[in-house]
Amino acid sequence: MLVSTIDAYSGRENPSRMFDGAEATTLLRELSRNRGVFGTHDPAAPRLGFRGVTVEFLADGMARKYGVPHEIHLATGNSQNEGKAQEIAEKLIRGMVSQKGLRRQRNDLIDFTPALADRLVQEMDMMNVGQPDLTVHDISWLEGLRVPGTEYIWGHQTHSAPRGPDEHWHIHKGILCPIEVREYDPDHWNDPAHVFRNNCYNYATNLRTGTRAQAGWAGGVELHTFSCDEVSNAALKDGAKKRGDCCKDEEKPRWFMALVRDPVKDDFHWYRLHAEGFWGHKPGRMSATNLDNSKRIVHNPEFCDRGSYTEFCGYFYAPNSMRVE
Repeated sequence: MLVSTIDAYSGRENPSRMFDGAEATTLLRELSRNRGVFGTHDPAAPRLGFRGVTVEFLADGMARKYGVPHEIHLATGNSQNEGKAQEIAEKLIRGMVSQKGLRRQRNDLIDFTPALADRLVQEMDMMNVGQPDLTVHDISWLEGLRVPGTEYIWGHQTHSAPRGPDEHWHIHKGILCPIEVREYDPDHWNDPAHVFRNNCYNYATNLRTGTRAQAGWAGGVELHTFSCDEVSNAALKDGAKKRGDCCKDEEKPRWFMALVRDPVKDDFHWYRLHAEGFWGHKPGRMSATNLDNSKRIVHNPEFCDRGSYTEFCGYFYAPNSMRVE
């Protein structure tokens, strides 16, 4: 028995499908005849959106019988025969439209429609095509909000009054909300014991639970649809606060987060602001990074290259009382 998994999601679990019998045999024969399609999965090269298709064996002996690896990676962009790899990957993607045998996380079952299959194939074709960074266009609205005696960093200001080493102030329509920011520390998330067990929500809330946490679970909410409003409200149930709704000092540390969404995959992704003035994030089970899909530092999650995550849902605070699971 085999399972194929499309590595393309960040907040939600990647969709998978089981293969057995004649269908599994046909796939194995095609793979064994085309060994040049085998690529390498590289969790240290994270990006939002499509990252490849993985075929795994669920029982021992079969990989040895066909002389192939126990885990096969397709359409990762680094095989000897990438054209054929994408051809096989497209068959596997379109074969999921029936939803037969899809894995689910709690009650989350991805509605695998023909439109979703089309989007994933399009993302596969566009894996190495970058998009412009429009951050510069977001600066003008801050010009009139600078406070004498402070130093401007994107989206917040370091305050000249005495404070803790991590404390900053976030600007929102003239409101100064205190937040905390820490230096970028990807090693905390990227060691093998933790990288696969935590996702973007864990990273944004700075809570390494090992559960690939979902907005709302700690607050007793299980999402079935994933609009900006619904994911936002689920995070509020966990204890998050909306931008401009300042948290009191007893809520330190108060992290600053941003939420985005892919409207076709119905998936979401979170970022967190760091002391250096850029934003970090962790696409699904991939490594934490401070780069966007064009490998540029994320100075503004609103306007960086987010691939297919085209909806910007807003900014939030994660106070100390917030819980995720």
